[in-house]
Amino acid sequence: MRRRGFTLVELLIAMGILAGILTLVAVYFGGQRDLTQRTQSRSEVQDRVRMVMQMVAQDLQMVGSRGFLDSSGNLITTVSSGCSGVNCLSSTNAGVQDGLAVQYVTTLRGSNQACRAVRYAFSGNTLQRSDVPCGSAASLVDLAPNILAMDIQYQCSDNTTSDTASCPQGSYPRSARVTVIGESMSIVANIPASSHTTASGSTVNCPAGRICLALTQEVLMPNLKN
Repeated sequence: MRRRGFTLVELLIAMGILAGILTLVAVYFGGQRDLTQRTQSRSEVQDRVRMVMQMVAQDLQMVGSRGFLDSSGNLITTVSSGCSGVNCLSSTNAGVQDGLAVQYVTTLRGSNQACRAVRYAFSGNTLQRSDVPCGSAASLVDLAPNILAMDIQYQCSDNTTSDTASCPQGSYPRSARVTVIGESMSIVANIPASSHTTASGSTVNCPAGRICLALTQEVLMPNLKN
């Protein structure tokens, strides 16, 4: 018996079905790829912004500290930070990319290195940090790229607020409200532009194609009271 092959119509139908299946598979894997990229970018920017916030918060909490615990747990107050009270903190108001300089004594270093002078500054959108012994020249190194904002507003002891660390005479900076905003390193598909509000009320725009994260934290500075 003679076998009949596929007709042209049958081949066209089969090719159409196959093309439809391949299109669905491509759309599915494309969506999975975009989802993976968004997840990775979001995780990366969260880690970077949280790291910056943690370091800035720790330095602000320590500013003005003069106590040093030796290896036996004894409190040593002869290690000087070279400053006193509010003089241990200075800042620059540069819109939403503020600068910051602090001095404190820390137990995490030996007695000859216990006094630290820490400074933050921006180079473009890269946040830089210097951590050197007191009296040494600052040595800024890159801390985190793609930081759109580190905006700090200071709460003074007389209940006024200031965009710098200079409070009215007779008062001192009691706390600092810090906003850190970072954007993803890579461009991500289908991400619309967004905007975020900083501690001082300024607006920071995040461009389309970038995942941005904004964190705001209130940091107490107990060592500036005296």
